[in-house]
Amino acid sequence: MEEIKKKLNFKAYYESLSPEDKITIRQLVVPAYMQYSTFYYKLDKNKFTELEIEKLEMLTGENFTK
Repeated sequence: MEEIKKKLNFKAYYESLSPEDKITIRQLVVPAYMQYSTFYYKLDKNKFTELEIEKLEMLTGENFTK
């Protein structure tokens, strides 16, 4: 039997993380790819671009839906 892995959007994934893991992800994304306020805006509205989703997948090792 194949295991089916449910794909989450990044917001759901981020909300499921511990506070320490959230800080780690944020520190990887914010200085290199976007400003702090932009990160939280996109997180709140789930407005990451396809390229940003690809980068988040690369950083986390997870697959996300748009």
